[in-house]
Amino acid sequence: MKTAFETARAGLLQGLPDDEIVRKAKEAARFSGSMRRNLISMLDELELHRYLGLASSGELFTQGIGSVLHTTSLLRYPVFVQGKNYTGAQPPLLSNEFLRETAFAFTKEELERQPGALIIPLGKTVEGLLLRMEEAGFLGECGILHGFPHPSGANGHRHKQFAEHREAMKRRLEEKFGRA
Repeated sequence: MKTAFETARAGLLQGLPDDEIVRKAKEAARFSGSMRRNLISMLDELELHRYLGLASSGELFTQGIGSVLHTTSLLRYPVFVQGKNYTGAQPPLLSNEFLRETAFAFTKEELERQPGALIIPLGKTVEGLLLRMEEAGFLGECGILHGFPHPSGANGHRHKQFAEHREAMKRRLEEKFGRA
């Protein structure tokens, strides 16, 4: 969020149009820092970039390629629990009716704009909601890359989770896109 605010402020000071400020802020902020590096590393290991005709998955985050990548969150607004930033763990999103229904509605709206997309859920909470949506018939032609770990450095199990699901994820990409 800090990166987005700083980018937006710079755009305002430069007198850029609002739509360009919003685009630049989103491009700069989405999965910035070590989380972006971890995400790119895992996507490259799965060879997603080859299916998209890119030299590296890092190109997904560069200006001009953004139309291929759409990033979003289950909860698009800041959520606080007992005055602290909600991490998705306590209370569990799927067990809390308000959070679950809010996430469901936001995600459904996002997916309606991205028919046939490959969804890469970052972590078990996101995947759990998407599985419920899939069972309810709300994913349409979208596909899920099951087993993708959250790329945060705080997720100490991400390497093990990734290794456990790597081959299945590679097969899923081949099913979705054909041979690279």
